[in-house]
Amino acid sequence: MVDIMTVKEFKKTVMVLLCESMSLDKLDDYCRGKTAEDKALWEEYRPILAVVNYKRIRDEEIIELGKKTKTWDAMIGGRDIYEVVQALPKNEHELRVGGQRSFHVDGKRHTCGFRGAIDGGFIPFIFHINDRFQFPTVIIEKIKAKHEKKYADNRSLIVAFSGNYAIPEGIDGNDSVISRWVDEIRRRTDRGTFREILLVDQEECKVFPVFADC
Repeated sequence: MVDIMTVKEFKKTVMVLLCESMSLDKLDDYCRGKTAEDKALWEEYRPILAVVNYKRIRDEEIIELGKKTKTWDAMIGGRDIYEVVQALPKNEHELRVGGQRSFHVDGKRHTCGFRGAIDGGFIPFIFHINDRFQFPTVIIEKIKAKHEKKYADNRSLIVAFSGNYAIPEGIDGNDSVISRWVDEIRRRTDRGTFREILLVDQEECKVFPVFADC
């Protein structure tokens, strides 16, 4: 992916990359984040795309990607700076070695499975089912760690997480669980120097503002 393009080009490119990652010869690499591009697609481009769609940023705006050469992950319109961080439970890497991820492409939910199942088909995901109890603390810890950076440019913070951990209770859906997370996050941390703090559910590509842009 090029460093600078229009928002329209960015959206199209990310969707093309996601669709390509569904091919049998690329699916496993994408899920594992084998290459730098695979890793960036999951960890940065998709959360940024979710925010771009949520904010309805104009297609003609210019987006520049940091690509580890800048001190930020994206800049839109030459002015709006975005920092992206992943909120992961402890030992989440075990899921990427032998578990699964799910995500949306063209409005449809897909499950990204891995090879290397253990013990006759059991996968590490079943051993991580209680990882949901680490939320929203892991999100709060990531926000506090970013506060310690003391950014001086009033950038926006995007905290991406797996919606699979927002396990609904009773008739409540994932959104209700995440809304309760947001309430707790607001009680236990603050905006700091960030322009805004946004949560992104990686699976649903949905944005939940914690501290909205004033």
